Amino acid sequence: MGRTRQNMRMLLQGRDASAPAPVHEGSSSLWHLAAVLVWLRDEKSYPIQDELLDLARTTMQIDLAIDRGNLDGAMQKEIAGLLA
Repeated sequence: MGRTRQNMRMLLQGRDASAPAPVHEGSSSLWHLAAVLVWLRDEKSYPIQDELLDLARTTMQIDLAIDRGNLDGAMQKEIAGLLA
């Protein structure tokens, strides 16, 4: 992106309401890369390569599937019911 980690963090934590919400907030906030790339492309006019966005989206889906698999059985059934 041609930006430092600190610059990206400041950009994401600024007062821009369109910025994606972090997945985790704390002393080190975390965002899904796919959400950040889409935001940078659509809201900030950054040139984002389609291949990079595809990879980030695939990685996010894998991460979400792994997280879902770590839930107990009752919670997995509840989520499945919500998604059906």
